[in-house]
Amino acid sequence: MYSELNGARNEIQQQKESKLPRSAAPGHVFLFTHKESVMNTLSTALKQFVNDEDGVTAIEYGMIAALIATALVAGVGVVAGGLENAFDYIAGKMTVGP
Repeated sequence: MYSELNGARNEIQQQKESKLPRSAAPGHVFLFTHKESVMNTLSTALKQFVNDEDGVTAIEYGMIAALIATALVAGVGVVAGGLENAFDYIAGKMTVGP
């Protein structure tokens, strides 16, 4: 198991060294400048923001609620006219006492 971990460590070290600029000597640690670090952080944050779908779901639910509310208002408008006619008809058929 130790040899497997050591082999994995060596492989990771080789990958890191292959990504180092030519000016960095093998085995030395290359430090990013502050500007590169900030750009890396900003690019990671932007990728997370683009891939985040929680806000999209909330907007979709809001649009569905608005559509339902619009349908209810339109439906009440249609039914209200019919109810008014029904009450007028019933009132016309009623007689007041002697």
